[in-house]
Amino acid sequence: MKIIYFLLIVSMALSCNTNNFKDFDDDDYDCDYSTCNTVEPFYADIKVKFSRDIDNPAPVIYLLSGYYEENKILDTIATDTISDNYIYINVAVGHQYTVYTVYKSGNDTIVAIDGNFVTKESYEMCDSLCWEVENTVFNIKLKK
Repeated sequence: MKIIYFLLIVSMALSCNTNNFKDFDDDDYDCDYSTCNTVEPFYADIKVKFSRDIDNPAPVIYLLSGYYEENKILDTIATDTISDNYIYINVAVGHQYTVYTVYKSGNDTIVAIDGNFVTKESYEMCDSLCWEVENTVFNIKLKK
């Protein structure tokens, strides 16, 4: 008789509907939305790194649409009022950009150029579509 009661209790336990209980291993509990940008970006800030030295205390930075050879200047940025050795420039995503500046080194003139195609990528995180902007760092530092 004890075996029948035991089997009855085991079968009842196994037949219980567990769909109402949260599974704590569920992906919803592992989701970290703090880095998820759910708004599709159409504009983004690019970071342009540049150098300063005794010969170049305030280089002028040129932002071009497309490639350097096309010479389509979008903006000219004076750096004399900027305290850091980088600036942020807001641009439309999905385009090729080139930045350059002209440095002096003694009697030499050095043109530093960098270009990127600023893109956006999407990925899924749990139940959300997240967006990232890529290729946003431009480096026109003077190499010594």
